Amino acid sequence: METWIGPDGKLIYISPACERVSGYTPSDYMADPSLLDRIVLDEDRERVTAACRLGPEDAPHDMSFRIRCKNGDLRWIARGIRPVHASDGRPLGLRANDRDITQLKHAEQLAQSLAHADALTGLPNRRMLMEHLTQNLLRAQRFHRPLGLIFIDLNDFKRVNDQWGHDTGDELLRQVAQRLCQCVRASDTVARLGGDEFVILLTELSHADDATRVADKILQAFVEPVRLGEHALIVTMSMGITLPDTKHRQDPREVMAQADQAMYRVKRSGQNGWVLFREPT
Repeated sequence: METWIGPDGKLIYISPACERVSGYTPSDYMADPSLLDRIVLDEDRERVTAACRLGPEDAPHDMSFRIRCKNGDLRWIARGIRPVHASDGRPLGLRANDRDITQLKHAEQLAQSLAHADALTGLPNRRMLMEHLTQNLLRAQRFHRPLGLIFIDLNDFKRVNDQWGHDTGDELLRQVAQRLCQCVRASDTVARLGGDEFVILLTELSHADDATRVADKILQAFVEPVRLGEHALIVTMSMGITLPDTKHRQDPREVMAQADQAMYRVKRSGQNGWVLFREPT
């Protein structure tokens, strides 16, 4: 839609397309000039208002913002604002061209979500986990608060896929994800790296022993079988725990490798349990 604003800041013209975009007719806007500002979300209004104060000497300006439509829907608008001059150079005000980019924004948000989330379980993926780990390692070093990382690998997961099919295997992973999330706080991060590998980042621990207590809680949570249609499966797992040194800066990849090494010690033993990583002596 197209909007013309005079040199005095008053609305001169708004195109009929405004009704398709916002639900309000040109008559609504002309009868209530403040409506053009009021439908803009509070968080965006200051930017939009400032852009509409462009002087005749200012360069064209592009921006995006959100509006609340007459029916209550939220829409994203892309606006291009251009100062307008008469043939003799006199400033005539501003012309704004608005485009509805709601679908584009939704697509961008979906792409952003998929870039950071595991499509099967909805958990954070490796990329998001590494971002959280990097941030929390710096925070732990600054405030000297214990941090814990648990690397989890399910035992005999391949057998589930081979015997009952990949759909059943996928359902198992989803249910495992749900139970793991129930064992931690909202401030912690449960991530799926891929396959049957999960990682839990425990932040702001009161004591280093809290990490091993969470591992025990996880083992207890899987004493009950996981129901997979007609099947009931006892899930066992190998867990490696590392407690990063908060006195010195550590590489997130090194921390992950420590937990991975500890996990493989359990994996090789064939047991259902956890091992705490210890630096070689």
